[in-house]
Amino acid sequence: MKTAKIIIKKGIDSEIGAKLIDCAWRFKSKIFVQKEERRVSAGSLMSVLSLQLVGGDEITVVVDGPDEEEAIDLLVKAFDTSFLNEQVLAEIKERK
Repeated sequence: MKTAKIIIKKGIDSEIGAKLIDCAWRFKSKIFVQKEERRVSAGSLMSVLSLQLVGGDEITVVVDGPDEEEAIDLLVKAFDTSFLNEQVLAEIKERK
């Protein structure tokens, strides 16, 4: 299991949430987003949006599975750029 603490720069709205979910579904590992004591699946838009994440919030990304190393690295890059960097988005789309 790999974890990373991240302070998000921009809140998670439905557009960014959809990009997070797309990323999560491209890995075999189970991926979760946690805010304080509440942990939700990164593969569910409603669950992610229910965290009501805003810029400045600290979250923990938890990844468990066979490709956890790749997943955590890509998710950290994606969150660091608020899922807006075209190169990072291309890396996500390259995953099958």
